[in-house]
Amino acid sequence: MIQIAAQVTSIKSRVDKSWSITFSTPELSPSQMMDLGSMNGKECVLGINLNAFTQSEEKLIDEIKVEDGIKSKSQWLRGILYRVWEVDNKGFKTFTLFYDNEMEIIGNHYKHKLP
Repeated sequence: MIQIAAQVTSIKSRVDKSWSITFSTPELSPSQMMDLGSMNGKECVLGINLNAFTQSEEKLIDEIKVEDGIKSKSQWLRGILYRVWEVDNKGFKTFTLFYDNEMEIIGNHYKHKLP
């Protein structure tokens, strides 16, 4: 586990309903930079607290399991549909409306194959 003092400098909602959170830190040591660098692009657990974590809080954080960034099939499909919407939104102003429409089309396609 890495513990670094940081300040939340930006919080933004994204179209896909995820959040982008930016932190600023004081100057980091080379080992802290290496530890953070090894996490780049990987899914990890983030704990935020106004004070240092207690031992019991650290234990709870250590027990959280992360799925190594492997997306579920539904997350994979949603990501593909989001990229399609970026290229051609088919007149839909929001991704949510586009996604609902495309899922309806996909669902109906397979529903019509049923006996």
